[in-house]
Amino acid sequence: MRSFLWQSILLGFAAKSTAIFQGAITTDPNAVGVVRLQTGDILVGSGVVIGNGRCVITAAHVVKGLSERNLSVYKNKVEQGKITPTNDWVGASKINIPSQYQGTSNPQEEPSAYDFAVVELASAMATSPWKVSQTRGGALDLTMYGWGNISRNPPDPNMYPDELRSAVNKNSNIQGPECKDWKNFVGAICVMSSKPNSVGRPSAEGLNCDGDSGGPNVANGHVIGVTSGKNYACGYQTAGLLAGVSGSNQEAFMRQYQSTCGFQFGSP
Repeated sequence: MRSFLWQSILLGFAAKSTAIFQGAITTDPNAVGVVRLQTGDILVGSGVVIGNGRCVITAAHVVKGLSERNLSVYKNKVEQGKITPTNDWVGASKINIPSQYQGTSNPQEEPSAYDFAVVELASAMATSPWKVSQTRGGALDLTMYGWGNISRNPPDPNMYPDELRSAVNKNSNIQGPECKDWKNFVGAICVMSSKPNSVGRPSAEGLNCDGDSGGPNVANGHVIGVTSGKNYACGYQTAGLLAGVSGSNQEAFMRQYQSTCGFQFGSP
């Protein structure tokens, strides 16, 4: 069990980074819907509350192999404009991962059809849920939210993140030509960065880090994807790869939970 948890830590997180996060701490009250997913005291990823507050969307690789008994969902609170984590356990009653999810915890090794999951909560949360949107081609200004902690390298898995972070990415390319090498990753979003890494390769540093996997990618108030991973082959200056929550097969999967989760699709 212990080795499995450590494998989850090493493989289940989004891309690591030691750079300063390119964004400010959000004061958006809607972001209280961004929750922490943990096994015990170990942060395994982030998620976003949708619809009526009874469901969370996250990355499939975060919860793959976990059961309702060893996955805890924690909500957050807003005090004087600052969002902080709490130990208020919400729990999970059911985890639904698409059968088409075929990849390992590292989608770079084995690209999947898509990388997201629905977690049905045991009870509704007092929160401001996000809207769910269909992914479309073209460029949008995108905000990424996550509870990943960027301040420690390597991160201490037994310490809670102390703040929800956000990064605003201008002109994020959704299903664009830069993602041609991710043709099997349906609904991929390429986040472009102007900062190459130390060896001149496109850099994911500063955009996502440990624990951000599953966190929402928001455009115009709608969740259009969740943080998944990175792929340096996805065009020059590509900083991250995000999995769309809807579009083609994803939309069919998500529609199964419209009545339970109480959400509707819309345009970003």
